[in-house]
Amino acid sequence: MRPLPDPGFNELLRQALEGFLPAGSTLTSLFDRMERLA
Repeated sequence: MRPLPDPGFNELLRQALEGFLPAGSTLTSLFDRMERLA
C-alpha cells in the first residue's frame, strides 16, 4: 500500500468515516496501522 499523494487526504477520509460510523476510535487505530504498513 503506497502513501497517498496528498497527506491531508487520509485525515479528510478519516473524518468523513468517523462522521458516518460510530466506531471512530476503532477506525482511527485501523488507519494508524495501515499508515505504518504503507
